Amino acid sequence: MAHCRRRYFSPHRAPATSVRGDKWRDTLRPLVGREPAALPQGTVKSYDPITNEAVILDDQLNELVVDREVFAASGLRELRLGQRVRFELDEEDDAPQVTNLNIVSL
Repeated sequence: MAHCRRRYFSPHRAPATSVRGDKWRDTLRPLVGREPAALPQGTVKSYDPITNEAVILDDQLNELVVDREVFAASGLRELRLGQRVRFELDEEDDAPQVTNLNIVSL
């Protein structure tokens, strides 16, 4: 009986010769325009671990306050001073409000 070697592929990556490979890559292309890189970024100026409130300086040096509800909804445990974050703004009121918060770098 001849020895047979099986080829195992990662479930996360389609083989290069796969027929579905091109379709899989085409489904990812529309997501490129909606990358989070388009969101504004800033630096953590201050963070209070007791109240879970923070102040962020955006790249235009505007101070933005992060409420505890936004911090809790983001799923983060803590922030460090000088840490880069990405956020979404709600500018309906006079002062812009941070509505979503993600870490860019540790």
